[in-house]
Amino acid sequence: MVSTINLWWLLRWDKWVPCWGSRSLSALGITSTILALLGWTIFSSPHRSPTFTLLQVCRLGVLGNHDYMGDVLSQMDPYIQLRDDRWICQREYHLQYSLCTDSMKGCKMHVDFFFIDTTPFVDDYWAASQTHTFDWRGLASREEQLRNQLQSLNDKLETSTANWKVVVGHHTIRSMGYHGDTPELVKNLLPILKKHRVDLYVNGHDHTLQHIKDQDSGVHFVTSGGGSKAWDGVRSSENTEGVLFAYDGQGFAAISMGPHELLLSFHDGLGNTIYTAHLHKSRH
Repeated sequence: MVSTINLWWLLRWDKWVPCWGSRSLSALGITSTILALLGWTIFSSPHRSPTFTLLQVCRLGVLGNHDYMGDVLSQMDPYIQLRDDRWICQREYHLQYSLCTDSMKGCKMHVDFFFIDTTPFVDDYWAASQTHTFDWRGLASREEQLRNQLQSLNDKLETSTANWKVVVGHHTIRSMGYHGDTPELVKNLLPILKKHRVDLYVNGHDHTLQHIKDQDSGVHFVTSGGGSKAWDGVRSSENTEGVLFAYDGQGFAAISMGPHELLLSFHDGLGNTIYTAHLHKSRH
């Protein structure tokens, strides 16, 4: 089963770059590399509609909690990327895309994407009362894993000269959805995003479409979790500070960016635009 939960798209000039926000290949977790390859073969089959083929440019995966409920190492197996180099899934990684056209000589404008593994941060997944089995193989001790990942992200952001800085993780930091805010990320991750003036934090986990802006730092939280399951509800009783949009239904987010302007749009399950927001950068 190929899940489209938390699929979001980046439009860079004339190129669509689809990126998976979570549940990379299966809603129940992949149990072996063979099943991962089977799911990938179905997804990447050329016997698809022209629209589906058009979107097959690049899939950039981050691990979510359901991935850890299967064979998590299979989703990161290098053999899958050898099978199709458009697939990337690691616990954490950094990619850079140019914002320049061929006519812009000497142009160095770009966007930096930082992908992080948020699942080990959540205390509940480690609790003795947890009823699900999580596959923690390949991790250092939890404390060391979190410390190393936060330090690595901090160091990369420290040296980034990107026009736009985007961090991608599965779990919410701020959310009006069923799961709500993730306290562990508010405490440990958000201060780093604020310190380095990250523009966007993009996540899934809650099966909604949301745009929330942090009033202190200007960090924008984009939840795109309505690719499959939806209608979990939006909690009006939650902290509403900075909430610009919240939609409880199926759909996806599209993000287009140039050197000084970024357009965020949400679309429902039929592709209709239901929300747009413009972000601007100083030209100085």
